[in-house]
Amino acid sequence: DYAIQWFVTSVQYQRARQAIDTNTLIQRLRAAAKAKRRVTITYLKAKDEKSRREIQPISIKPDEYNGHPYLKLRACCYLRDEERFFTVERIIELEEM
Repeated sequence: DYAIQWFVTSVQYQRARQAIDTNTLIQRLRAAAKAKRRVTITYLKAKDEKSRREIQPISIKPDEYNGHPYLKLRACCYLRDEERFFTVERIIELEEM
């Protein structure tokens, strides 16, 4: 059921922000981009699917989708071996390497 899935996903996002607030997450991602360091992220897709990725952040910029603003992380993804974009708010864990 979509409503249950949405609720579970939103709870996981809230718990992630309690562990690491958005500003700290952004600072750590920008520092990794500046130093050209790899990090490992756990990314929670909107359908409550977790994905663990090793990435090298490149930049973070504001963007908009259907009138909803969000922060977009541009990164080199080593799992897919190509540049990918991630919604910062969906990153629930960050490990520096």
